[in-house]
Amino acid sequence: MSRLLIAGGKLDANLDWLASAAQRLGVACELILVDADKLPAFAWTLGDEPPTVGGRPIEADAAFVRYDVFSTIASGSQGASASAQAWFATFTSWCAIAGLFGFNQRIDFATGSKLAMLARASRFGIPVPRTVVTNSIDAVRGLGDPKSYIAKPVAGGSYVMGLDEALQATQFERDLSPSPAIVQPRLAYPERRIYRIGGEYFAFDIRAGTIDSRLDAQGGIAPFPIDQLPHRVVEGLSRLTDELRCDFCAIDMKTDPATGELVFLELNNGPMFMGYDQTCGGAMAEAMVRYLVAGGAPQAAGLGGN
Repeated sequence: MSRLLIAGGKLDANLDWLASAAQRLGVACELILVDADKLPAFAWTLGDEPPTVGGRPIEADAAFVRYDVFSTIASGSQGASASAQAWFATFTSWCAIAGLFGFNQRIDFATGSKLAMLARASRFGIPVPRTVVTNSIDAVRGLGDPKSYIAKPVAGGSYVMGLDEALQATQFERDLSPSPAIVQPRLAYPERRIYRIGGEYFAFDIRAGTIDSRLDAQGGIAPFPIDQLPHRVVEGLSRLTDELRCDFCAIDMKTDPATGELVFLELNNGPMFMGYDQTCGGAMAEAMVRYLVAGGAPQAAGLGGN
């Protein structure tokens, strides 16, 4: 039977959640969690036997490895960031050399660009919001009422803000900000998050009282039947992710208040999933485990746990 390696940071609850799904399915699991207060003793000689942790060889046929963003956030130190990068590079390098199967092994690097994903989505017939990328206050003024727009960083890394708030928080030099931002019309709820796991799709409804749902602790998430999404959206997302060779991702969409249709916001090729999966009883994590240990063999496409 295939053995699954799950590796990353101790503070990443998604990893324990996935390991629990593997246990429920009877899949042998090697869980390696890096704890800054109790580091694993890792040793590996290239071209020799598999790596060892605490003197015990790691045995795996498939892997799920996550970058440890949580330890970096918790400590806020450059040392924690460097450690997280080193552990991630070590685990992923061994997986590549050993030929362990994992998600997104041939993925198009364009998935790392919010702007490239908007352009690709539009090409596949998926509605996208009008998007302006600028650091010029003159370009922003030409859009109209700032309260009708939002701003977010081109490279990610922080929350969405109302454009009026962003303008107040930004220091301009000769009417230019230090860096460009993505400016889009302010969208409305409902918001949908759609996960692709191999050939299966899981959709969720997101409700919140803030522009960025992550800022609303009282917001709600619920499974949403994928067959209730517009057919052209589902078809477009399938074609988009096929072209990107992306077999694990989450796509965020929100409602255009002027038209009532869902529009594409972004694609995340390494999303967190536990909070969403809790609402469908762990079905999504189980689909992840099945796909990984099957080495990417086609699984039945469908609604999953929705």
